[in-house]
Amino acid sequence: MKIVALDTHVTDFDGLSFDKFSELGEFIKYDFTSSENRISRIADATAVITNKVLIDEQILNLCPTIQYIGVTATGINNVSLAAASNKEIAVTNVPGYSTNSVAQLVISFILKHYSRVEENSSLELISEYQKSFYFSLQHTPTREVAGKTLAIIGYGEIGQRVSEIARALGIKVIKTAIPGRTYKETRVSLEDAFSQADIVSLHCPLTEETKEIIDKSSLGKLKSSAILINTARGGLINEQDLANSLKSESLSHAYLDVLSVEPPKKENPLLNCLNTTITPHLAWATRESRERLINEAFQNLLFWQQGKSRNRVD
Repeated sequence: MKIVALDTHVTDFDGLSFDKFSELGEFIKYDFTSSENRISRIADATAVITNKVLIDEQILNLCPTIQYIGVTATGINNVSLAAASNKEIAVTNVPGYSTNSVAQLVISFILKHYSRVEENSSLELISEYQKSFYFSLQHTPTREVAGKTLAIIGYGEIGQRVSEIARALGIKVIKTAIPGRTYKETRVSLEDAFSQADIVSLHCPLTEETKEIIDKSSLGKLKSSAILINTARGGLINEQDLANSLKSESLSHAYLDVLSVEPPKKENPLLNCLNTTITPHLAWATRESRERLINEAFQNLLFWQQGKSRNRVD
């Protein structure tokens, strides 16, 4: 069996390794694969391992030996499931590997905002502190997170983990209903959740129902002191509407780990907003999380090779 991994660099860049895949067959890995190189690299492959490289119907038609596609992520938007199913190609993903990693960044954003560690620890401020008559120098006021209200949009594994940690900090959590879905338990509507929230955190998948769920209308329902956190998908936000809201200070701050186009283009309006913190899509990427990802992807392929089903999404 020939196994080809198309884009491993974002996962194994700091010493982690995909080498164990060589136990299952001839293994070739590439740090990065452009769209032009896809066919030449997997034309005779049995199994393809991909993180973000697109495997569409055209590719599958031109690469008839492929029997297995392993996505080293939870989202599977980059694989044409219909085409794979028609060709009886197994497709797997890796759910749940980054739950703790993503939740950690969300809580870090919340604590960063209210504790103001950066603002109160600059070299300039310490110099000012040295000259102070007082034992405590309160340059930028801090706030407690206890008693704040967090609206979570998307209450899967990650949303639930964020909720668990937030509640331990004394934060009130609102489970928010997504339009078009039904729930066994009562959920608060988006409109009511936004009007109550001090913090909104996005954890839902990007679908037709959730695309640009954050827009001029929803932003207008938030308190001016509220903050928005997105560690899910950039397309959940209308970025121009968010930029307008931030620049007019009708929203306090946005903490964004994902954007609609990644890497961002220079014309992205959020890049010019001072009250915005952008991290380069790293919520998922703690070393422990990436190690789990590699191990789980290996197990998925091993099970398939043994004729067993594990994390199949086809």
